Amino acid sequence: MADEPALPVAAGRDKDERRRLMGRCALAVVGIMSTLLVYGVLQEKLMRVPYGAEKEFFRYSLFLVFCNRITTSMVSALVLLSSKKSTDPVAPIQKYCVVSFSNILTTTCQYEALKYVSFPVQTLAKCAKMIPVMIWGTIIMKKKYGGKDYFFAVIVTMGCSLFILYPVIQISQLISLYC
Repeated sequence: MADEPALPVAAGRDKDERRRLMGRCALAVVGIMSTLLVYGVLQEKLMRVPYGAEKEFFRYSLFLVFCNRITTSMVSALVLLSSKKSTDPVAPIQKYCVVSFSNILTTTCQYEALKYVSFPVQTLAKCAKMIPVMIWGTIIMKKKYGGKDYFFAVIVTMGCSLFILYPVIQISQLISLYC
């Protein structure tokens, strides 16, 4: 009987904890989405808008990647140092080099692609990598994906493909044909 009043208080704490967790999660989502939005807009503007009196386009994507990585490294180092976390490498340094090289190459290609397609199209095209990643995960990492996972990957890939390949008018015409 003495324990009965403790239950509502514990339930209230649990509810408050859930609210706090949901608030932090919402803040993280808003923070990530807003910074990605600003990053995408600035990235596209930088690569697709002509500059100067001669209306030249930015040509040196690797320089942008270099500036991006230097800034990211400085911010990361400051965060690690201010949080008193270890800065010692965990994995062998050659493993970092492989990941770093592939990341630099990928980002450079991403900037170069912006000369030909818009940022939203590029972002949607990245959705097509879901199926190959799942296949490689199965082959290399021996991961198991259910039929539901493959189904959603196919649906997302098809939706993004339709969006990229067909203008809005054509999609509405396709829908009207089948409905």
